[in-house]
Amino acid sequence: MTVYPGSLAAFGDLHSNSDSGLMPPKIYGANGNSIGHNPFQEWLWDKFLRCCDSIGEHKERAKLPLAVILNGDSLDKNKHSQEEILVHNDASIIANTVATVEPLLDIADLVYVVRGTPAHTGNGSHLEEQLGKAVGAVSPNPGAIDQLRQHSWWHLDLEIGGTTFDIQHHAESSSSRPWLVGSGAMRIAKIVQDEYVKSGDVPPDIALRNHFHHWEDSGTNFRTRAFILLPWQGPTNFTHRIGMGTKVHSVGSIYFECHGKNDYQWQRFEYAPKRRKPEKVFG
Repeated sequence: MTVYPGSLAAFGDLHSNSDSGLMPPKIYGANGNSIGHNPFQEWLWDKFLRCCDSIGEHKERAKLPLAVILNGDSLDKNKHSQEEILVHNDASIIANTVATVEPLLDIADLVYVVRGTPAHTGNGSHLEEQLGKAVGAVSPNPGAIDQLRQHSWWHLDLEIGGTTFDIQHHAESSSSRPWLVGSGAMRIAKIVQDEYVKSGDVPPDIALRNHFHHWEDSGTNFRTRAFILLPWQGPTNFTHRIGMGTKVHSVGSIYFECHGKNDYQWQRFEYAPKRRKPEKVFG
């Protein structure tokens, strides 16, 4: 069997349209009103462009085609916390999100849109389905006529250069406490591996997950290696409510170069904001 080497970059939890999410310097509402960055978003956008440039440089050096995965919650119309939402018109949300991911579209040979959390992306994640159509994402049912064709995936199985991937937004497990970080990814690796074995299939090499907004790596403990990926969103009302708002919330992505079976390299891109300095009193 001929193996065609390739590369993959995964970006999840952009939460474009949230006041702590990723967006370009200006987005626009339904009536043409413009909204600009807050200080955190300015920092976030700079790091996103830096990450896209770095991946583009890797692609150029490796001379490999690149598949970009938007792994869920690429946009946000949060039904739980409307005061954090910048624009409420669906058409404007889609247009602004397309502008947000434009730097990724510039370096991608293929784009896959994975559906995230309906509480953020609408019933059935219909906003991400619309996003997939807008960016020309690869369809789960390419043989269908245009009116019936989908443009987003709940679950995505890929093989690139002989390396197999199991990709979805929601993670089967997580471990957020410092002394437990990594154990969630190990549970995911074991769960995924066992599910494939049970059905008589070969377990994937890599399982990619998002949703929990922190990094985990199962390491080489199992046949499948699982990653929970970093987000591109800062603290929210929910983060503060569960007592995690004071953490330094890193953002970032992951990149793979795949050359053959069990022949791949990966790199994590991580960017950490500076912790806010203490407020000086009487000084």
